[in-house]
Amino acid sequence: MKRKLRVIVDTNVVISGIISKSSYPAKIIDAWLEGKFVPVICKILQEEINEVIRRSKIRKQKLGDPKDIKRILGILFNKSEKIKIRKVELEIDIDEKDKFLFELALCSKAEVLVSGDEEILRTSFSKIILLSPKDFCARYL
Repeated sequence: MKRKLRVIVDTNVVISGIISKSSYPAKIIDAWLEGKFVPVICKILQEEINEVIRRSKIRKQKLGDPKDIKRILGILFNKSEKIKIRKVELEIDIDEKDKFLFELALCSKAEVLVSGDEEILRTSFSKIILLSPKDFCARYL
C-alpha cells in the first residue's frame, strides 16, 4: 500500500483557496478535503491562518458567511495531522516569521511545502520539495 504524501500548505494558499473557488489553491483545498494527501499543521500555522482570515482586507472579499468559513477551517484542521514543532537550527536565509514552516517540515517529515510566497519558493532547503500551488497541482493532483 502506497503511503500518502505529507504536505504543508502555507497560509497564503489556504486563504487563496477559500477566496478563489476556481484556482490552483482551491484545487489543493478540495484535495485536502478529499484526503488525497496528508496535510500537516502546527499550532503556529493554524493560528496564522485564523488570524489572516479575520483581517478586514480578507473579510472584504466575498467569502460568504463567516460561520461557513469557520466550519470549513475546522474541517481542514480536523483533517490534518497536528505536529508539535521544536526549534531547530536552520542554515537557511529566510524571513524569521517563516522559519516555523521549515521546522514543521523537519519535525513532521513532510515531503512538500506548498506556498505562494516567492521568498519561500526561492529558498534552498534540501529536506523538502518547495512548490507553488500550480506546480503542486501539476505534479500531484
